[in-house]
Amino acid sequence: MSIFYDPEYKRLALDSSNEMMDYDGDRGLGRYEPAARHVRAAGAGRERMARLAFDAGEYRWAASGWLSAAACFDRLPDLGRMRACLGRAQELERRGKIPPEYPRLFGALRERERELIDLERRLAAFDAEYARLDGSGDDRATLDWLLEQVRELPGLPALHHRIARHAERLGDHDLARRHLDWADVFEADPPGDPPHPGANGHPGVVAPAGEPAPAP
Repeated sequence: MSIFYDPEYKRLALDSSNEMMDYDGDRGLGRYEPAARHVRAAGAGRERMARLAFDAGEYRWAASGWLSAAACFDRLPDLGRMRACLGRAQELERRGKIPPEYPRLFGALRERERELIDLERRLAAFDAEYARLDGSGDDRATLDWLLEQVRELPGLPALHHRIARHAERLGDHDLARRHLDWADVFEADPPGDPPHPGANGHPGVVAPAGEPAPAP
């Protein structure tokens, strides 16, 4: 029976699509942290859809789900989860599990690989510039720069912790508390995410009988 008849798969598809629409709406209004929360939930939903498809032996849809999840985690950004989801899709490709008659999946794989490299570069640049500004001792300039980064890195816990640190030094306790709250949101597992081990502490994949699971 096709995975599309699975009630949980259908629910996850609808819920994750709704989360993506909410992401677009909040981001368009400049509500970057709420938008990130929505895209994070969408990514978690697509990741669970991929596991269901994998368990059903529908590897095309498993790869599609993991690639969709990776794109969501790129927007967050969550480098660990993006890398893990992309790695599972790459493993399916290495094993020849992705049918050759679906070239768009291979195109999406190459696109996610480029996006992963770009995210690694952006995060390294963020850390380097923060280290430079923090070393200057100018808390106001550092905080102003950090707040500008929320648009592109809204779901990055380190950003919110750093904003809170400099806001506290400047006596802006409300701003500090608000960003500590966002750090807590993005450090916790998404709602409904089963707490079993996987890459970076996130859910792994259990293979169906007779089939090894993709490497994390």
